[in-house]
Amino acid sequence: MAKGTGCGFVGFHNSMHKGLCSTCWPEWLLESEEGQEYLQRVQVKATKQVEHKAMKKTAIAKRDLLSVDAYRAKVLQPVINEIARLIDHEQPCIASGVTSGKFSGGHFTSVGANRLIALDLHNIHIQAYHSNGPQGGQPIEYLQGLRNVYGNDYAEYVMALRGYQRQHKFKKFDLESAYPVAVRIKNRLKRNLAKRTPEQRIKLRNIINLVIGLYPASTFIAKNTTT
Repeated sequence: MAKGTGCGFVGFHNSMHKGLCSTCWPEWLLESEEGQEYLQRVQVKATKQVEHKAMKKTAIAKRDLLSVDAYRAKVLQPVINEIARLIDHEQPCIASGVTSGKFSGGHFTSVGANRLIALDLHNIHIQAYHSNGPQGGQPIEYLQGLRNVYGNDYAEYVMALRGYQRQHKFKKFDLESAYPVAVRIKNRLKRNLAKRTPEQRIKLRNIINLVIGLYPASTFIAKNTTT
């Protein structure tokens, strides 16, 4: 409400006009210090909204120009990697076992070795930056970590993914369709952080792979896991 101003006429006024009639409203905006401050805030907010829409439009336009693999790497992959980290929330690095520092979503089979499984959550587990980067991914330690945490059957399953082939390569449409689904899943996991058992983490990877829809046949029945 614009207290202490206005003609005092009682009626049904525009709810955005702070209780003022159509005559008093512009007078308050233009002639009072409080009105000027309010007008400036509204103008700043409107400018930011226009700028945000323009930036969003530009980002979408740039995405449209990306190749299939560039879209995978720059747009969808970071979301999938974060989903893997959220599934493994509060877990140690799968390869080095460290529990502090920066963590990423580390691939067991590297993207270069098989791009077709770059987005498969069974191929991505929480990994410390130093292990995933300077240490070259530590594949031997990574495999041993899978065996220690999930059991030999699951480790063998993840190793076998290296030979995964599709009848057709992913099309950009496939990845664009998966992106909003992956973002919703990521946001839901962020709102429901939990430290999960190995069985729960395998089950989540099965379910989320199916929901995202890129790997409908990529499932593993959790058994013989260790805690």
